[in-house]
Amino acid sequence: MGVKFFFNLIVVLSNFKFRIRKYDFETQREHTIIQESSQIMHFTVGRNESCCLITTKTEGIRLWCLKTNTLIRTFFGANHNDYIITSTFGGPDDSFCASGSEDNTVTIWNLRRSNPVWKLHGHLGTVNSVSWNPADSQMLASGSDDGTIRIWSTAIAK
Repeated sequence: MGVKFFFNLIVVLSNFKFRIRKYDFETQREHTIIQESSQIMHFTVGRNESCCLITTKTEGIRLWCLKTNTLIRTFFGANHNDYIITSTFGGPDDSFCASGSEDNTVTIWNLRRSNPVWKLHGHLGTVNSVSWNPADSQMLASGSDDGTIRIWSTAIAK
């Protein structure tokens, strides 16, 4: 379960019922805004709070518009060989996402396309954390069960 404030609302993620729910303080109501068909592993909301990335157990990474509650794009396929654990927005103008997986890799995706831009190898265990540097949009960090943190330059991945 995860919690995220945005638009003066609280969004609550339930990975047991495959849905994203929100609580509106003004109306004091709670309702489902996104229903997935598989277990939600992770979610994150973009800096401009208009989109979110939902990492699912079997459907890959899904980009949703939070204003209309519609699916924009799905990122999956033969790019990660095991479950995708986490994803995050980043890069120039938050136009990319990065994902970490049980296959020990980090994959970088352009949000405008479903195909990956870059696959980063170097960890020896599950990559369970990825984060873009907010001060340098071409720097990405990843953390792994192998006990390492790697810093990557994404300058060529434009």
